[in-house]
Amino acid sequence: MAEINEQVKQKVLAVYNPKQRILLGGNIDYPKARGIFRIGPCFYAVEDLNHATDIEIQLCLNQLLYTTVYQAIKDKAHPYLDKDFDRLQKEGMLIVESRKRFRKHIRIDKEIYGEIEIVDLRKRNNLVLAKVDFEFENRSCLGELELAIVDN
Repeated sequence: MAEINEQVKQKVLAVYNPKQRILLGGNIDYPKARGIFRIGPCFYAVEDLNHATDIEIQLCLNQLLYTTVYQAIKDKAHPYLDKDFDRLQKEGMLIVESRKRFRKHIRIDKEIYGEIEIVDLRKRNNLVLAKVDFEFENRSCLGELELAIVDN
C-alpha cells in the first residue's frame, strides 16, 4: 500500500472547512484504502459528545473515499476513473446512499482508523456507480455506501 501523499491530501481536503479536515493520513492500494482520522470537538452539538456519530463517520468516509478516487484517477487505476477530479469534486460525485451499523462506542479523544474497499464499479448510462464496503475501529462501525460519479 502506498502512503497518501501530503499534496494529494491537501488538494482533496481543500474544499473542507479547515476545522473539519480530519483525515490525517493513511495508505491506498486501489481498490482498498486505510485512513487515520482525528475527529476533534463536536461542531454541531452544544456539548461535546466524546464519541463518533453517523455525522463524524460520514465525514471520515467522504474524505477517505474522495482521496482514493483522486489517487485512482491520477494512477489510471480503472478505465471508468478517467475523469477530471476538480470538476467531479465540485459537481459530479455524490454519495447516494450510506448504511452504517455501530456495534461499539468509538471514542474520539484519540485517533481512529478506518478502511474502505471499492467492491464493485459499474457504468450505467452517464453514471459510474461504485459500491464501497467500510469499517472503523476493528468493526466497531461497519457498512456500505454507494458513490455516483456523473460521466459527462
